Amino acid sequence: MEILDDAVWAPNHRNREPWSFRYATAAVQKRLVKAIAKERSAELGSIMERAAGILIVAARREKDDHIAGEDYAAACCQVRNVQLLGWSHGIGMYWEAGAFSDCKEILSLADIGEHECVVGLIAIGYCLRGSAVQRQVRLHSPTLRIEQW
Repeated sequence: MEILDDAVWAPNHRNREPWSFRYATAAVQKRLVKAIAKERSAELGSIMERAAGILIVAARREKDDHIAGEDYAAACCQVRNVQLLGWSHGIGMYWEAGAFSDCKEILSLADIGEHECVVGLIAIGYCLRGSAVQRQVRLHSPTLRIEQW
């Protein structure tokens, strides 16, 4: 909850905070994994099955296309905040964005109606010490070099 409380500081137009979250309990996660494997892909289902938890992020659907685009972008920024804050706590996250609007069972399990769209499913877990991901992250320099041109 601390991560979500901080992640909502993502930029969003007129402070609409157009996002919402659903956390899949263990029982729902099993059903969600089956639906993901059936409606999207077995590989994605496998990733979500191995996760310690699944967070579903949705954004409000607005009739105005411009506002809808801004709200979706704000929700994406918020998801990235969740990932970065999670990483600082040693929590790894895999964000699967994409077209879930035609996945009826997934929408039903997440209680997402016509007034919202799925921004992504986030598989939550812990990275193994010394994993390839951790080694790759350490390769990036913490300093930014700016050259004049």
